Amino acid sequence: MVHPVCIHLRERVKAVLSQSGESIRWLSKQTNVDYQKLYRLESGDLRSLSFFDARRIARFVEPDRFKQVLEEYFPEEVRDLTDSGFTQQDLDDRMEAVEFLLSSEQRYLVYLFASETEGADRDRVALEFGRSGMKTLDELLAKQALKLNPDGTFQGTLSVVVNAPDTFVKRMAHLHVDMIDLADAGSLMRSFHRGVNKEGLRKAYNTMAQASHELCSILENPDYRGPDLMIFNLACGIVLEKGPS
Repeated sequence: MVHPVCIHLRERVKAVLSQSGESIRWLSKQTNVDYQKLYRLESGDLRSLSFFDARRIARFVEPDRFKQVLEEYFPEEVRDLTDSGFTQQDLDDRMEAVEFLLSSEQRYLVYLFASETEGADRDRVALEFGRSGMKTLDELLAKQALKLNPDGTFQGTLSVVVNAPDTFVKRMAHLHVDMIDLADAGSLMRSFHRGVNKEGLRKAYNTMAQASHELCSILENPDYRGPDLMIFNLACGIVLEKGPS
């Protein structure tokens, strides 16, 4: 089943490209949305879009009414955004900050340490990462990827960004995979692939969804807070769909 926003934005994308005489690669640069995703959207092969990717596309192809488009196709996300008190500029700033911190493993690692390590302050960052880490810390603060708390500890941007764009989630997953040392205790990585029917697909997806729910319950429980920083990835998806929808 194709999400209605894909149908709507496909027509607008085709119209903009036709009127401008430009290419999908040009549109990718204008919107900061992955080229392959835009290609599949324009060709009618894309079945879904995240809120943030739809927002980026709609802001460019329908600048006068992109808010109405989002309210029509993403009412819950718009409501969450309104309840958070974020302005459109706040959201743009946070997206820029997330993009910056995910642009290198060093930035992301310093960010994780500063935002997730209990009691981490400038002295602890310096002790862990040295002068280069302090320079990275200052860059993250300047970009507002980190916020300095009154007690000298830090709060991270990722903790207040919901429904992050697909490209950011995938970039974070790649960083996690590269950072994990499978020889360390507490590390686990498994890869699977199999052709399945629709019932198998539903059961596999529900298993992953349940694992995600249980993992979030553990991570959000203050009784389990501690000094050891763990990173997690959960992913599943259809890469070649041959059966009926």
